[in-house]
Amino acid sequence: MFKISRREFQRIVAQAVSDLPADILSAIDNLEIVIDDEASEQQLLENEVPDNEDLLGLFEGMPLTDRAFGDELTIPNLITIFQLPHEAACDTREDLTAQIIRTVRHEVAHHFGIDDGRLDAIGAY
Repeated sequence: MFKISRREFQRIVAQAVSDLPADILSAIDNLEIVIDDEASEQQLLENEVPDNEDLLGLFEGMPLTDRAFGDELTIPNLITIFQLPHEAACDTREDLTAQIIRTVRHEVAHHFGIDDGRLDAIGAY
């Protein structure tokens, strides 16, 4: 377990976002990214997370690929990055930073309509 302050965790998440390729950053639309301690019971149930697993991040909303003309008025998609499960899974700052980067990329991929099956198939995570 490697613990850091919320401010430092937010800084790493922000850096992970800003380090995304320019074409990805420019295509991100109507997205909010927040930090929380851990997923709520409702989030775990709705996403069918097994009891013995922690949720590192969560995408909620309508992927850009599913939006139609006029959907630009839709409420923003939301990505939540959970700090406590990240800290519990990592023993060093380097491990923690790398895991946060993977989680941010994974959840941003969902924003673009790439599901877990496709991410696994291409070996992205």
